[in-house]
Amino acid sequence: MLDLSRYDGPSGFLVDTNLWIDCMTPDSRWHEWSIGQIQRCRKQAPPHINLVIYTELLIPDPDVKALDAMLDVYDTLRSPLPWTCAGLAANAYQRYRRSGGTRRVPLPDF
Repeated sequence: MLDLSRYDGPSGFLVDTNLWIDCMTPDSRWHEWSIGQIQRCRKQAPPHINLVIYTELLIPDPDVKALDAMLDVYDTLRSPLPWTCAGLAANAYQRYRRSGGTRRVPLPDF
């Protein structure tokens, strides 16, 4: 079981890169659904991204101003990665590999 009892960051929803990509791609079949999910979640708590997600979103077009403007529409918090995430990711990756998973690199998948 993953232990987040010592997490001291703000509450909210960490929004995955793929969801943001769908929001940024009007012709994606998931565009409207993804926007709806973020809007629904932000009624409960703010959406978050971290440095890994932010970097992945800049890869197709490194326009920081445009990305920040889109994230600001959703009042997205830019959250640091707590050091405890490294241990949680390593544990999840070990379980994945022991159960037959074939991916060789833990980030960004874990």
